[in-house]
Amino acid sequence: MVNGSMQNLFPIKLLKFADDGQNRTPRALDCANIATEWPKWKQNFLVWMIATGKNKNAEKDKIATFIWLLGEQGTTIYNTLYPNDGSENSMLGVDIPAPTITNPNEKTQRTLQEVLVKFDNHCVPLRNVAMESYKFNMIFQKQYQSFAEFETELRKQMQYCAYKCSSTTCQATFDERMLRDRIIVGVYDKKLQLKLLDGRNESLADVIDKCKVFEIAHQHKNILDDKSSTVASIASDIQANINALDQPKRVCFNCGQLWQKEHVLICKAKYAMCRKCTKKGHFAVMCRQMDKKPHQTQSSNGKINLNKQTVGTLLWSDITVVSNEFEPILGLYTCVELGIVKRADIDVISLPHSTESFLEQYKDVFTGCGKFPGEYKIYLKENSKPVVHYRKRIPHALLSPLKIELDKMLQGGIISRVDYPTDWLLTLQLDNYQGFEQKSKLLHSNK
Repeated sequence: MVNGSMQNLFPIKLLKFADDGQNRTPRALDCANIATEWPKWKQNFLVWMIATGKNKNAEKDKIATFIWLLGEQGTTIYNTLYPNDGSENSMLGVDIPAPTITNPNEKTQRTLQEVLVKFDNHCVPLRNVAMESYKFNMIFQKQYQSFAEFETELRKQMQYCAYKCSSTTCQATFDERMLRDRIIVGVYDKKLQLKLLDGRNESLADVIDKCKVFEIAHQHKNILDDKSSTVASIASDIQANINALDQPKRVCFNCGQLWQKEHVLICKAKYAMCRKCTKKGHFAVMCRQMDKKPHQTQSSNGKINLNKQTVGTLLWSDITVVSNEFEPILGLYTCVELGIVKRADIDVISLPHSTESFLEQYKDVFTGCGKFPGEYKIYLKENSKPVVHYRKRIPHALLSPLKIELDKMLQGGIISRVDYPTDWLLTLQLDNYQGFEQKSKLLHSNK
């Protein structure tokens, strides 16, 4: 009875296993990026048709299967490409007229291949080859990305670049050359890149083999490094244990037992009272208080003899100690001995008390015209306007004394001769006093 039931279960399981391929159908067409998704969906659809044996059905059945698997968005595109009234013949293209000379009423059937070609023309428009080539050339191997994934990414993008001869008669492809160059430029490991640029001009297959061998060797090296690091860590742990055994054992300062991490919680002297100092927290054996000794007193006169030192000088002197807090003070004798204060003999010069003697002593200062060092700058106020005075006539009797005075001031460097026009021209005023000695001054007029 049991054997019969078991035999009945086996065909059911085999039948279910055989139906898994048919139940796993291609997903609906994603029209968000239809130019990229359509070639993938088309490939999955054709593989599924061959795997399930539906490619041997009639064209009408194949087109119906195609429409069903497209999904809602794909069906909308199909209705746009093949307008129909919703009937079976109109939707599947059964009543397409194909008149000929011999039989003008002949009809033909729409094929699945025609539908696929029309979808190709609709879903895959004219590609921007320059942009696709730019995307191809910007692909680099990422860190921790395997070489197989990197190669697959390059081949996937290269199919949109159309690397072939533009001549209609040649049509030779350059896919292998472009893929080889892109692999050499885009590999992540710089050591591998230098190895590929050794000038041997290898083919694409040789470059791929060399990259795979290098990747495997790198993985083996990492495994060996991990083993060596594991051995080193074990050796360091053993050495640490040996050092721990060599170190002296720590002892609790309160009870005298061996110190451990949890010893604070289990210490027996935690609440004990010392018989020596009557304090809690330790035994008398571990008491750190020193034995008391009788205090010895010593009479003092308030002075102590200490050494004081400066640069190159050492001196012993008595220091008086006071009870208040004051800044330390050095006496005159100590300062002189240490060289801080030096005694110097000064000759006192008697100063004159009379005005005549003072003027006679500094006669050079009060005689003639002097000159201060530097230059004096005269700053004008803002928006000042230059002033030009008319020349006044000088009396004839004052011409000779004026000339003598001007020559004297010119020789003394008080004034300078000007023989060119200037923006400012001021009047010279003369005061006659004591034997025609002249005093000149400028009258400033500043607006």
